[in-house]
Amino acid sequence: MQYLETRDDKYFLNLKFIVYQELINNGILEHHIENINFCTSCSKDIFFSARRRTSDEERGSAFGSFISLSS
Repeated sequence: MQYLETRDDKYFLNLKFIVYQELINNGILEHHIENINFCTSCSKDIFFSARRRTSDEERGSAFGSFISLSS
């Protein structure tokens, strides 16, 4: 897996891989990392996505995210 991917002659950062590598590099054990495999752009019933928003839609005033770390 690479940091940079090409699709249709366009370059994309593989953010999932970058975050995974940063966690591993900072001492998080692999079995403590869970990939939930959600696409925020594709799962419009669960997540808001600025990438999916059309130009006539207003930006929502409420947005939240969280990261949970446990020992």
